Parts: sequence; C-alpha cells; structure tokens
Amino acid sequence: MRFQAALFVVLTSAAFAQQTGFFQTSIVCGTESRHGWAQVFGETPEGWRQFDALDSLPRESRAVAKIWRGPFGNTLVLVTIAQNNLASQTTYCFHPDGSLLAVDHQVRTGWGWAFSRAQRYEAGELRSTFSHFISLKDGSEVERPGKLKHMKENAGVLDPPAYARFADLPFAALFHPLSDAESY
Repeated sequence: MRFQAALFVVLTSAAFAQQTGFFQTSIVCGTESRHGWAQVFGETPEGWRQFDALDSLPRESRAVAKIWRGPFGNTLVLVTIAQNNLASQTTYCFHPDGSLLAVDHQVRTGWGWAFSRAQRYEAGELRSTFSHFISLKDGSEVERPGKLKHMKENAGVLDPPAYARFADLPFAALFHPLSDAESY
C-alpha cells in the first residue's frame, strides 16, 4: 500500500501537469481514463499479473500498468515505475488495429529536475518528437542537467521501451477487453 501511495504522490505532482503526459495522450487517444474503467497489472517478482485494483498490488511490485479501451477502439496504457531516486510515467496510445499512435514519457528525479518527451506516430512512422528538461524548483525549462551521472544505476530511464504494437507490451496477453454487455 505504501508503494502505491508514494507512487501516486510522486506522479501526480506539478511536474507532470504539463501539456504533455497522461491527460494529453488520453485526449489524443480519444479514451476516457476513469479509474473504475481501467484494468490493472503489476510487475511482481514472478512476472506481470492482473489485479482487481491498485490496492491489491503487492508491495514488491516494481511497475504498475493500467489499460483503458476507448469507445472507438483505441487503447490507452499508463505504465508507472518507481526505482531508486526517481519515478517514471509512460503513456502509450494504440490504434484499434494495435499500431502505436502516441507515446508520452515523463521522469521525475530526486535531484531537482524532471524530463518529458512526447512522440506522435502516423502509419507506424515517428512523425514528431518534443522533449525537454524541467527544474522542479520553479518549473522552468533547463539545459540537460549535470546530475545525469547519477543515472548509471537507472540506465535507459530517459528512453522507455518502444512498443510498435499493443501486442508487444509484456502484459498485453493478460488484457481482456470488456464485452459489449459490460459497461466501462
């Protein structure tokens, strides 16, 4: 429970309330992201598993994923990871055919800065990318921070895994869309 509370506080901070990120991607995706509508998955020591709710996740969960299927068939995926002195949030949007439409990735560190990257795809090709570093003191854009030397133990955190298709996600096989008789 402490893991979820700490992760929630970190990831809902002002640094993530930019024009990019989860909420912007949910708009691009055309998918409402209401809490009760998500299917929840957690990466446990035994691998990815589905859970009834965030409260059901074990403490040792390293990553949490939530999936929403929208009314037009697009799929919104939010993956949050807390490790060492940082937390990351990656939001993916997939077309109804499973191909990638958008990725937004944000990292917040304990060293006073955050990173944000938004990418948009068209017909499977990367069409646009916007990224920047942000000071957590005042929210201003900053040059690439010198504290990146601390990132050795968090290699790859600025570049999340790229999944060209929904089926490529490590937990995709566990996802079961709601039937028409079920309400979102």
